[in-house]
Amino acid sequence: MSKKIFLVAGEPSGDLHASRLAKEIKKTNQNTALMGIGGPLMAREGVKLFYDSNELAIVGVSDVIKNFATIKRIFTDFVKKVMEEKADLVILVDYPGFNIRMAKALKSRGVKVLYYISPQVWAWGKWRINKIKKYVDKILVLFDFEADLYKKSGVPAEFVGHPLLDIARSSSDKEVIMKRLSFDKNKKTVTLLPGSRKREIDFLLPAMAKACDLLYRRSNDIQFVIVRSSNLDSKIFDRYLQDFKAPHRVVENKENELYDCLSITDLAIAASGTVTLECAIMNVPMVIIYKVSLLNAIIMKPFMSVSSIGLVNVLAGKKIVPELIQYSLTVGNLYREASEILFNPAKSDDIKKRLRELKETLGKPGASSRAARSVVEFMNAD
Repeated sequence: MSKKIFLVAGEPSGDLHASRLAKEIKKTNQNTALMGIGGPLMAREGVKLFYDSNELAIVGVSDVIKNFATIKRIFTDFVKKVMEEKADLVILVDYPGFNIRMAKALKSRGVKVLYYISPQVWAWGKWRINKIKKYVDKILVLFDFEADLYKKSGVPAEFVGHPLLDIARSSSDKEVIMKRLSFDKNKKTVTLLPGSRKREIDFLLPAMAKACDLLYRRSNDIQFVIVRSSNLDSKIFDRYLQDFKAPHRVVENKENELYDCLSITDLAIAASGTVTLECAIMNVPMVIIYKVSLLNAIIMKPFMSVSSIGLVNVLAGKKIVPELIQYSLTVGNLYREASEILFNPAKSDDIKKRLRELKETLGKPGASSRAARSVVEFMNAD
């Protein structure tokens, strides 16, 4: 008898990991129907999508308020579809603001719920552990220490490793990628990673472009690549880059483009998030930046429980790459931090050494396959 699994991924990184999981589930149990909320990568793996995750790509409390009617409509309709289809299992992928509420709604209706990719409760919002314990039947985590944290709180948790270890690699050698971008192989390359949401671009890309103009004034032996998430309109980037005079290419993040760009990168300037871990796996020195509206900053501050928000720094337990967050994110500060790495080989080499050490803590390849086996076993268990 065919099994039905629903998946919920609310942003591009979730779409990526959910698509990999869906692919492996199909291999493990071919007689499974997959459906839910997600993006183009999930659709490519045969997941029937009721809603596009772009509709949920929202940053901060103020944006939630503005888009509350849309969020509520999607939420209510999705719960209805789960019940109508009599889902055997619902897998919630990251995206805690939406998914923990979804877990509560589904659990009250007797639906089996598995969470894949833990919210960063160790960084902020530790109160969420109690909600996960109450509404989630099992959680699959990417970091070993997360499993210990949940188990101590009585939450059934399993460490499966990080799926990026199977993904983060270039498709070609450096010379081929340079030629494709019409770049000079003798120049330094700086890659800008301003995020996957429009609000992130609005807050981060202007400072990035101005700081990089200063870098280019200091040395014209630099070329720049800006990675645009495929869910974002190119016109947003055109608006902020119209005065950016340094030689650059805007590359859409599809297929393997991100990793190809990182493979030729001497320095990345990256929005805080999963992409910083991708930089670490690719051994790329970086400056982590982030900024939200003043209202969101005030609301979120009391819930922060770590001194760093950059994932690589949190995992390392110390600041191995610089962070410029909120008020410290100025053009001058970004220029200084980027210069310190780009024009100081000793500094760059030290960061690379520390990133290699961090990568060793992420487990072994094969995370998506291990997660899929766990999903199928859990779904079929009495």
